[in-house]
Amino acid sequence: MSDVVLALDISLAACAMVAIPEDWAGDWSRIGRMTIGDSLPKGASEEFRIGRLHRITVDVVAFAHRHRCSVAVAEGYAFGAKFERERLGEIAGAVKLQLALQAGLVVERLIAPMTARKLMLGENPKENPKRVVRDHLRARGMPLVWTEGEVDAFCVGNVKLVELGASAFVTPVPEKKSRRRAA
Repeated sequence: MSDVVLALDISLAACAMVAIPEDWAGDWSRIGRMTIGDSLPKGASEEFRIGRLHRITVDVVAFAHRHRCSVAVAEGYAFGAKFERERLGEIAGAVKLQLALQAGLVVERLIAPMTARKLMLGENPKENPKRVVRDHLRARGMPLVWTEGEVDAFCVGNVKLVELGASAFVTPVPEKKSRRRAA
């Protein structure tokens, strides 16, 4: 039986996840996807915040079970963000803990978005990288209904697919021409 990669783009307002079978072979209908989360009003009570953490972790674990995920990776967190970076750490820790306890899944590593994009595109676009990736995947059959977070999660999962030697999108990085000056 082949592995199913759980790839996460962890966020409070829109936590996205995809489940990619190792043998998906470009058949987008075989990929499970879901986005969950909600925005809380400014100054929301700690009880509301804890409730949101609980809802997200329950849904992520249920998704992992439903799709029989066997390995997990996540997009690296934007701890440099100006807003709610402490809360992002809370949700990431809660999701990782509940996946380990309830689904037996350890998030193997965090993958930087730039690493994931470079593997897929061969370079990191300087302008509108999310749009470039979305257009790249749509040209390869990705349905139009995918959210931005689900696209990001897929990119992270694509890195793991490469590591597994599975069907993945990879664009070789062109070799740089050396600039030697004549002596």
